[in-house]
Amino acid sequence: MNASILVVDDEAVFRVLAEEALTAEGFEVRTAESLKKARAEFERAAPDVLILDRRMPDGDGIDFLKRLRDDSSGRGDPSSAPVVIVVTAYGDVENAVEALKAGASDYLTKPVQLTDLVVKLRKVLETRGLKDRLAIARSSAAGPAMVEPKSPAMREVFERLRSVAVSPPTPVFMYGPSGVGKQRAAELLHALTWSGSDPNAPFLEVNCAALPDDLVESELFGHEKGAFTDARTMRRGLFELAAGGTLFLDEITELPQRSQAKLLKVLDTMRFRRLGGEREIAVELRVVAATNQDVKQAVAAGRFREDLYYRLKVFPIRVPPLRERREDIPLLATHFLQRFSTEMGTDLEGFSFSLGA
Repeated sequence: MNASILVVDDEAVFRVLAEEALTAEGFEVRTAESLKKARAEFERAAPDVLILDRRMPDGDGIDFLKRLRDDSSGRGDPSSAPVVIVVTAYGDVENAVEALKAGASDYLTKPVQLTDLVVKLRKVLETRGLKDRLAIARSSAAGPAMVEPKSPAMREVFERLRSVAVSPPTPVFMYGPSGVGKQRAAELLHALTWSGSDPNAPFLEVNCAALPDDLVESELFGHEKGAFTDARTMRRGLFELAAGGTLFLDEITELPQRSQAKLLKVLDTMRFRRLGGEREIAVELRVVAATNQDVKQAVAAGRFREDLYYRLKVFPIRVPPLRERREDIPLLATHFLQRFSTEMGTDLEGFSFSLGA
């Protein structure tokens, strides 16, 4: 059965064009010109996906969205709520962020390009199918063999890694103090995601804090020959090189503001141009961002874009410090002992442990 879509917008032209485009893609489409009509359509049959304009003549689309979530929670079944794509005014960052906070899966800015709408729709419908694939993955213990941690804190991290590994390549945001193993967690996620389908899928990492401001975009998106003074040859960027795999952006809060804006656009469309290029390049990959900073503080200080933060933290994972997972210390110590023993060609016996207070 094809997915059902309800388009709620007071602009008749958009409703007609959206209905024609989505029907041509095989969707079952209904429309509503007001929130009152939308409520009536919900009572008749709840759609799989709601495309909702923020500003309606008889109310606020965000308030309507919140009521839908409350109604679903009140029935004890949050999963019964439809996937929601909110339409906001162009460049209205606050509206977009508020929509994501209220539970929207994605957003579009006006004027809406119908091709973008179809792409977003396909993406959120893939995400909707996550639950069944997750159950299968858990029952079959999908992914490469890993030494299971003993601490509850790290067991939760591993469970979240397994959960997101079977999803579409949505962004993942990892946070925690320096040295807790965020890159290792990203590598495990990569292995869980690709080991079955493509063991040769690329994993690339870059420390955003180590990139000179004037070279960030060239490193991420590449450049054409002659794009700037020293661009003597064409060079592919990390997004292009990591296509079909994982790109790990460490210390993401250190990215310059200009580059943050471009990264946000690329995450929205998964398309970009090399510096000096004219052709758009489409890629599919998972972006994993990480930081040891207080992101909300960086947002409040104006150092990090709030809309980029909410775009990246589709699936947040906190990697806890060692003091919160003391049970794992023997496991880690033994691992490093075996590793260095092999590297140095020695035969080290082991440790005795005391994990008292």
